[in-house]
Amino acid sequence: MMLPNGLKWNEAELEPLHPINDLLISILAFDDDLGPHLIGTGFIVAALGELAVGCSAAHNFREIDRIQRPYRLHHPSALAEFLPDSQPLDLDRKRIRALHTSTGRVDLAVFGWVVWNEKTDIAFFLDTSVPPKDTEVVVLGYQDMAIENEFRNGPDHGSFQVRERLLMRGGRITDVHMDGFRLCKGPAVETSIPVFPGMSGGPVMRLGKAGEPMRPFGLISSDPYEGSTEKMDRSIGGSSIVSLIQTPFRLSDQDGKEKLLRLDGGFWAVNRDEMDDQA
Repeated sequence: MMLPNGLKWNEAELEPLHPINDLLISILAFDDDLGPHLIGTGFIVAALGELAVGCSAAHNFREIDRIQRPYRLHHPSALAEFLPDSQPLDLDRKRIRALHTSTGRVDLAVFGWVVWNEKTDIAFFLDTSVPPKDTEVVVLGYQDMAIENEFRNGPDHGSFQVRERLLMRGGRITDVHMDGFRLCKGPAVETSIPVFPGMSGGPVMRLGKAGEPMRPFGLISSDPYEGSTEKMDRSIGGSSIVSLIQTPFRLSDQDGKEKLLRLDGGFWAVNRDEMDDQA
């Protein structure tokens, strides 16, 4: 993706069933009445037989916790140190799914486990290098997420349609914040690329040469501006925050190769029914 002179960012034209969808997931959560909610974007970092490992933003899972427990005895702005111990995230297949689209086929995968880091806003990763200021980068994510034509047939049955737009934008890193910035308390960079709600958790990569593999170094964490008009003007720079990947959590694939990811101060949620089935 070229960044023409005078433009702060650029956008690729992607058809709805573009192969890049193979790399991404949409996070879908269900409330107590089984009403569906689209939460954000994630991406696949490893495939291990029938299991896949994905990465997303930690605040997506905080939003799921809010959906699962809407009735609280404290104000949403209350500091964490004054709150009681939280209940574990419910990963039951009726409460959370990963929506994956591949060449027109739609799968609703079940979560076996989730680990996330509240400080850095990371729930996983791969390239630990820190790109310097002015590096050209690309972001991927789903915009215009919406649930449409929802139909209920009794308490346990129904149907709905998912609307979302695959978005790829390119721009430059405008600043590096190794001590955190805004909502991201861990190492982060700021980019000139405006992003939208729903894109949180999507991968951010260096702009490589044609044919080179995508190597994410971070994920979309936040964008302080909510307006949409300015976000369509390529001569106006954005201010999206990208949470950088730090090191290692150990995984082994079928070939015996290990991948390392590290999350300091992380939280776990395990779907024991699903993991027992995989054992």
